Amino acid sequence: MTLETAIRDYQAKTPRSRQLFEDALRVMPGGNSRTTTFFDPYPFYIARGAGARIWDADGNERVDFNGNYTSLHPGPRQPRRGQGHPGRGGAWDVLSGPSEHEIRLAEILTKRIPTMEVIRFANSGTEATMHAIRVARASSPGARRSPSSRALITAPTTGCW
Repeated sequence: MTLETAIRDYQAKTPRSRQLFEDALRVMPGGNSRTTTFFDPYPFYIARGAGARIWDADGNERVDFNGNYTSLHPGPRQPRRGQGHPGRGGAWDVLSGPSEHEIRLAEILTKRIPTMEVIRFANSGTEATMHAIRVARASSPGARRSPSSRALITAPTTGCW
C-alpha cells in the first residue's frame, strides 16, 4: 500500500471528519486546539468512547492508544466513573482528540465576541500563557509574520467541558 492509497482510503472513510475540520478552520487556528493530535490531511473527530475504544464522527471504531495523554489509562466511560457528562446524555466524558463539541463552543464564542476571530482552548494556565506570549511576539513592531498568522485568544479548560 502506498501513502497515496492510504490517504485516499482514510478520506473515503472520514467525510464527516473532513467537514468538521473545515468548520473548525473557521473558528480555531489550524482547526484544532490539540496540535499534537493533528495529522495530514485532517484529524478524525471523536464522537464517543468506551473503555479502550473510541468512535469517530463517521462511525469508525479505533483503539485509543492516546488515553488523553495517559490521564485516562482505563479509557473513557468506565462504569465506576459514572455515565459521562450529564449535559450530553452520558455520551462521553473526556476524549483525546478533536470533537464537534469544541467546534460548536468556538463558534458560539466567536459569534458572541465579534472582535475574536478565532479561539484556541488550553488545558492549563501555563499553556494559555504560552499562547499569549506567542500572540504578543507576533503582534510586536517588526515581528515577522506568516501569511496565515492570526491572533489567538486562549481559554483554559479543566476536566469535562
